[in-house]
Amino acid sequence: MSDATEVIQIDGAPGAGKTYTLRQRLEEEAADGLGLSDFYWLNFTNSGREDVEPEIADVYAGDDLPVEPQKRAKTFHGLALSLAIRDGMVDPEAFDTQILQQGGPTGGSYDPYIHFCKQQGITYDPHAADPKKLLSGVANESHIGNVLFAINDYLTSTCKPAEKWESAPAEIPLSGDTVTKLLEKWDSYKRDPPVYDFRLFEHGDYVEAVADATLTPAVDVLFIDEFQDLAPLEYRLFKLWRDAGDIDRIYIAGDSNQSIYSFRGATPYYFEETATDDRVLLQDSRRCPEAIASVARAVLSTHEQTDPRGFGGFEKGGKTRWESFSSKSDLRTAAIDATDAYAATPSAMMLTRTNRQLGELTSDLRDVGVPFEILGQRRGIWRDDMADLLEVLNGIQTATTYYQRDAVKTLLNTLPGDAPRLPTGVGGIIDADAVNEGVFAGYDSPLDIIGRLQLPSWKREVLANAVDAPASMNPGEVAVGTVHTAKGLEAPAVYLFTASSESMLTRYDKSPDLAAEEHRVYYVGATRASEELHLIDDYFEGPIAPPLQKVRNTGAIA
Repeated sequence: MSDATEVIQIDGAPGAGKTYTLRQRLEEEAADGLGLSDFYWLNFTNSGREDVEPEIADVYAGDDLPVEPQKRAKTFHGLALSLAIRDGMVDPEAFDTQILQQGGPTGGSYDPYIHFCKQQGITYDPHAADPKKLLSGVANESHIGNVLFAINDYLTSTCKPAEKWESAPAEIPLSGDTVTKLLEKWDSYKRDPPVYDFRLFEHGDYVEAVADATLTPAVDVLFIDEFQDLAPLEYRLFKLWRDAGDIDRIYIAGDSNQSIYSFRGATPYYFEETATDDRVLLQDSRRCPEAIASVARAVLSTHEQTDPRGFGGFEKGGKTRWESFSSKSDLRTAAIDATDAYAATPSAMMLTRTNRQLGELTSDLRDVGVPFEILGQRRGIWRDDMADLLEVLNGIQTATTYYQRDAVKTLLNTLPGDAPRLPTGVGGIIDADAVNEGVFAGYDSPLDIIGRLQLPSWKREVLANAVDAPASMNPGEVAVGTVHTAKGLEAPAVYLFTASSESMLTRYDKSPDLAAEEHRVYYVGATRASEELHLIDDYFEGPIAPPLQKVRNTGAIA
């Protein structure tokens, strides 16, 4: 390690204050003269980046700032892309065309993924599961093109050549030489596409190009959160920036027990073994009370490769229990109980292990009238207009005292043209009595209004189920997702489904490393809970996940 760059590690358990400690270090650096243009704060997800933007703005509050504070927060790939643009590798005016992403914008009718697969005579579905889902084993795919691109993503992120394709956690029904040649042809296709006179980049490609060109950010300090999520390609870039000697300090924050992305090459090793000049250890969670922390410890301690490392809850208390859900109505009861008990957003989080389970869960929640947000998808069906419609309809049902003007306007605009309209000059908050008597007087009930909405029948059915449910809920009160999409988030009540799949059971039995990661996955799931942790049996088909079966055997939950 270069003596010129100081590396400070912040090693913190879930909810123990890693981000808070990073902010403290930023405040100290700012007090010592670090300017807003002299650092970047990096995360691995856009949601993580968005969370830290207000923190930076708060530290550097004031006028005459040289740049907008939020521009100092970037994803790891975002910073690499900005360096590629700075160096002229990527044309910002042609970004949507030059940067490739399956299912994303392509700059026109030409889709390089479709075109390449047609050239090679292999099948491809642009709407099929994305590479991360294929590599993680939570989705399957029969189209050779989709699997090929997933393998290519894995090789890029792990810095491996095409002939090492069999190391990728994906199966493709082709001979070894054929796969190698197809991968090499795809690389050549991107470097010299038939339609454009510039190189095409997938996200890993420009990170690799920045590393090859030894490009470093012109800053004095880097803050890197979730360091345990680095794959070999990103770690290569970190080492380049560290060893170049141009950066004074790099703060790395993470938790090796939250490393759950081996399908893209991430490993706890980098966080555990990177040489550091100073280390801050944060073991006590400010999120999880001791009852929940004890379950999380049991998840880790039941595998030889995962160590709780002294993790504990900040106080006694918390609720943990095994439960069996046998019907959709059990989901509704759980959602009602959590939203009645807690005012947080979300109040309840329901987490599955696979995307197949998640699809079944969201369908069942719609059937029993529970609105929800899908983690990582910005509310799913309950986005924008649907959320406004539900807000007003629930207000009518529960005899609210006021409405939001824009929400009422959305509902009225969704009714036929002869429907009443709001009077002009009405403000942002509207008295409910005035609206009910003047606008909704001609309707028998919220269900009568829903029956007349100019929406597809399935959306009307979803709204009717939600309004007709025993309790009125808003979409933000219940969040659903896989454990991976919940990482970094929390809720008072977490419902963690215990069912796994036969393929994951096979992977668990075959590989100690993959088995250890399964323990870390359920550790992450359990530590999303700040008040109650419910382990839900019997709802989905499939064997109970081995880490949770081992916890059950320990008696950690009575």
